[in-house]
Formats: sequence, structure tokens, C-alpha cells
Amino acid sequence: MRESQGRHGAESSSRKGRATQSWNFLWELNVKHKLKHFIWKCLHGILPVNAVVKDSNKGEGEISNGWSLAQKGWIKINSDAALQQKEGLAGWGMVARDWKGNVLGAWAIPNSSCSNPKLEESMALRAAMVKAKQQGWRRVMFESDCLMVVEEINREQTNVIRSVVLSDIWKLRTKFDECCCTFTRRVNNSVSHTLAKMALKLREQTEWKDVFPDWLLELGQADVAGRRPSFM
Repeated sequence: MRESQGRHGAESSSRKGRATQSWNFLWELNVKHKLKHFIWKCLHGILPVNAVVKDSNKGEGEISNGWSLAQKGWIKINSDAALQQKEGLAGWGMVARDWKGNVLGAWAIPNSSCSNPKLEESMALRAAMVKAKQQGWRRVMFESDCLMVVEEINREQTNVIRSVVLSDIWKLRTKFDECCCTFTRRVNNSVSHTLAKMALKLREQTEWKDVFPDWLLELGQADVAGRRPSFM
């Protein structure tokens, strides 16, 4: 009994320590308090979450509509854009994970100008490709929740509005050994979406590599497990 109580006490202390560390990091971010509290609530289950949908015919470990892993040996980068058109601001969010779901890098990039949503999504994806190239990753899957952008990239069709951005994307694709662009639903793109919304409040780019804050790792794990905060 005493051993059990000791374990529970140690686990409780560990959880409290991680919670304190997460809050300290969030408090130091140059973002509005409202966004800080929102992230905090997401991490601690205070906000309602989308339940993991399981069909009775599926195996116990199967998840419906969850974020999917990349192929073995590949890197997957999800990107998203958020806009505040009245304020003329946009933000891009990106998260890179390996084929096991481990977070390799994350970026929140503010854009001091704001265009239409499709152009911002295109520029967020282009920025993700630039980051991948800088990291030296050779086999990369880029995933966006903007279907029209993904379709135009894969068809290699252009138009006046996004010709320059798409041309850059097509050129960047040739810099990788293997590269593909895929579509995912917004509900499966929650980490990059959160980072994009955070970027709206930043004055300069924020980058995480090697060492990641607990709240970012927990969001990434929730994404892989299909436990997604309902903030959309």
C-alpha cells in the first residue's frame, strides 16, 4: 500500500512539475493572454475535445480521421495559415515529424501583410519546403488542408494570383530526392493550425528544434493519437 501511495505521489509531483514548466514557457511568449490560456486549457482537457471515433468493426487501436504517419524513412511536414484580414495580418504554422510521429521541428511565422486565404496557404507550404531544404531532409511529404492549393501543385496548373508562389514550389520540389504534396482535413491539421494562430500574435518568427516545450509535444502526441482540441 505504501509503495502504491509513493508511486502515485511521485507521478502527481511529476505531473505538477511538467504543468509548471509548460505554464512558465507559455507565460514568456509574446502573445496575448487569451491565447496563452487557450493553449493551457487545450493541454489540460478543460476545453471539450473531439472524441476518438471507433467503429465496432474496427480493432481496438484503430483511429478514424486521425493524423497519419509518413512512410518509413520519410519526413512529414504539415502547414497551415491563419488570417486577420481586418488587421492586415497573417500567420503560418508548420510542424515536422518523422515516420514514427516524433516532432523534429516546428515554426510559427508571422506575415506583416495579408493576402487571400489561398495565397497564404500557398506561401505557408512554400515556407515549409524552404525549412525542409534547410534541414537537409531528402524524402518529404508536405501536407495542407487547402485542397485547391494541393490540386494546383500536383496538376502543375497556375493562375495570375499565385503564379510566382506556385512556380517557387515546383522548383523547390526538384531539390528533394522524393517529394509529394497531399491534402488532409482541417481536423487532422491541428498542430500547424495552432502554430499559425499563435504566429498572428508574434512580431518575429519562432522556431523550435531539438528541444521542445511540453505543450507542443503534448499537442503533437494528441494529433497522432486522434485526440484533437475542438478549437476550429
